[in-house]
Amino acid sequence: LLDSAERKSALSGKPLYEFAYKVEYPGSAQEPTYTVCVVGATGNTLFTFASRVPTASWGVHADELREAAASFVL
Repeated sequence: LLDSAERKSALSGKPLYEFAYKVEYPGSAQEPTYTVCVVGATGNTLFTFASRVPTASWGVHADELREAAASFVL
């Protein structure tokens, strides 16, 4: 886990949970990936937003991915 935060949806005020994390693949030639996601619920329905990129893209696009996640509302 790289970071996490709770925020309120700008539209409904419902709580949203944001996470950024790195997944490594031990014993594999696959390079690590980075994911930024947002999770929230309304009624009995869970909604998720996730963007995953390889290591090479993370350094260049991390801020853009976080900005996209910040735009998620319920």
